[in-house]
Amino acid sequence: MKKILTLVLLTVSLISFSQRTTFEDWENLSKNNKRLLPKYGEIEKTKEEIKADKVFIKEIMTSFKSNTEASNHMVELGFKYLYRGDLKTAMYRFNQAFLLDKDNSNIFWGYGAIYMALGKFDLSREQYKEGLKVNPKNDNILIDYGTTYLGEFYNFYKLNESKAQDKLNSAIEKLSEAYEMNSSNPNASYKLSICYLYKEDCEKANYYLQISENLGNNNITESYKNELKLKCGTKNLDCSSIKTGKFKIVDELSGLTEIERNSDFQIEENKKLNYKLKLSVTWIDNCTYVLKPVEDLLNPDNNDLPKMVLTCKIVEMTDNGYVQISTSNIDKMALKKEVIRVE
Repeated sequence: MKKILTLVLLTVSLISFSQRTTFEDWENLSKNNKRLLPKYGEIEKTKEEIKADKVFIKEIMTSFKSNTEASNHMVELGFKYLYRGDLKTAMYRFNQAFLLDKDNSNIFWGYGAIYMALGKFDLSREQYKEGLKVNPKNDNILIDYGTTYLGEFYNFYKLNESKAQDKLNSAIEKLSEAYEMNSSNPNASYKLSICYLYKEDCEKANYYLQISENLGNNNITESYKNELKLKCGTKNLDCSSIKTGKFKIVDELSGLTEIERNSDFQIEENKKLNYKLKLSVTWIDNCTYVLKPVEDLLNPDNNDLPKMVLTCKIVEMTDNGYVQISTSNIDKMALKKEVIRVE
C-alpha cells in the first residue's frame, strides 16, 4: 500500500521543517530559549520578561472581548505558522495563548502538534492528555491523539506487523471516541476511513469517507480516493463487457489514444505522441488487467521496447465505458482515466 499517511494523516506537514531540524536540534535550541518549551518550560521568569508579558496582554486585549477569545486567536495564528513549517514562531504563538488563558485546552492541541511535526508522538500525547484534562470534550485533540498512533503505525508498517496492528487499533479507538463525541468533525471520519483501509475493511473505509465528503472535508486528497478505489472499488463490478472492443482515451496533454483489445492483445495508437504499440493483455481478476509492450507497430524492427508494465484496475462502469486507475512498475503514481467505448 502506498504512503497514504503523507500530509493527510498528520495535523501539520512533516516535510518542510522536520527535514531541516531534528528533535535533537529543537532540544538544543530550547535549552537557551524557554519560549520553545510548552508553558515556557514553567521556568521562573525575570522581572523584564514579566513586564513584557503584561505589556503584550494589555495591548492585545484592546482587540478582543475576552482572554479566551484572544487566546484562541493566538492558537489560530500558531497553526498558520505550523502549516508553513515555521515551528519556532508557532510555539511562540501557542505560548502567548497560554499567557492569555491558561485554561484554554486548544493550547495543548498546538503544543502536541509541534511535537508531532518533530516525529515525537509520545511527547505529543503528553500534551494531548493535559489538554483533555482541561477539556475532555475537545474532539480536535482526540483526533490528533489518534493520529499519533497512525504515525507510529506507519513507522512499524512492514517492519513489525504485530506492533503496527496494535498502533492501528489504538488509532481507531481514539478516533472513534472523537467521532462519537462530534460526528460533525470531518477529520474524525476521514482518518477513520484511512484506518479501516489499512485494516482492509472496505465497507467501513468507504462508509467513513462518504461521511467526511458529505461534511465538505476539503482535506480529502484525490490520491487517497484513488487508493481506496484501487483496494475496494471493484467488489460488485462486472467488467466482462469491456474485456474486448474498441475504446479511446482523450487527454489534454497526450491527446487521443485509440485502443483495440481482444482476449490476448491490445493495440494502442497515439498520433500526437507518434506511437503505435501492440501489448499483451493478462486479466488477473475480474476487473484488473496487466499490459506489457510486445511490438512496436510503427517500427517492427525496433527491439528496444518500453520496459513499462502497466496494471489497470477498473473502478467504475459508466454509460460510455469505464473508469480505470493505472500504476506502473517504474512509477508508482496512480493515474485515473475515463476510457470511452467506441461503437
